[in-house]
Amino acid sequence: MDSFGVGTLSLGLLSRYSFDKIKIDRSFLMDDEHKGGAVLAAVCSLGRSLGFRVAGQGVETVEHAQMLRAAGCFEAQGYYFAPPMPIEQLLKMELEQPRLQAIA
Repeated sequence: MDSFGVGTLSLGLLSRYSFDKIKIDRSFLMDDEHKGGAVLAAVCSLGRSLGFRVAGQGVETVEHAQMLRAAGCFEAQGYYFAPPMPIEQLLKMELEQPRLQAIA
């Protein structure tokens, strides 16, 4: 489920559709650190307890990555790591720089 937590993509959909991963909307990374961190932690905990993989999206800074890690989210995507790219470019990058240590 992409952009979880905003608009119509909310808690009610967790039991209605079949999916295996929640991607937390980037807006939660923009909230103040205390409130945003509490929401992130709650969503990560809920997702894991329901058996979903949980990922943060829109990570642009090291602080965003740290907020996700503190919330218990260890998958993320965003320009902090790399811009969108063709698979060939990603594979080449992986060969040149194995195992990016994104959040861990």
